[in-house]
Amino acid sequence: MESCNSMKRLNSYLKLRRDDVSAGIPGKFLHVVMGEDVFNVGSFVLTILYAYYLHETCRDDEFCTVPVINMKRVELNSQRHQMVDQFVSDRWGISNIHR
Repeated sequence: MESCNSMKRLNSYLKLRRDDVSAGIPGKFLHVVMGEDVFNVGSFVLTILYAYYLHETCRDDEFCTVPVINMKRVELNSQRHQMVDQFVSDRWGISNIHR
């Protein structure tokens, strides 16, 4: 059950940050967490989790900490299968699940 609660908190954080950014982050400083220039599953996940970690540990209402994936949405969508394949391969040793 703990992992379900953790996922709910992470999803809630991401939705609130999206809403904050859409509203122009009123009354706060923007604190951006960006991943590496090389795009892979690890940098994607670490960018999100590190931003969430900073949000949870710093607890400063002056800052809005958001993860930024430096990639166009179209490119992200086109690489989605590659990311899933890489994750499944790394995690369970299964390769080429989308081929």
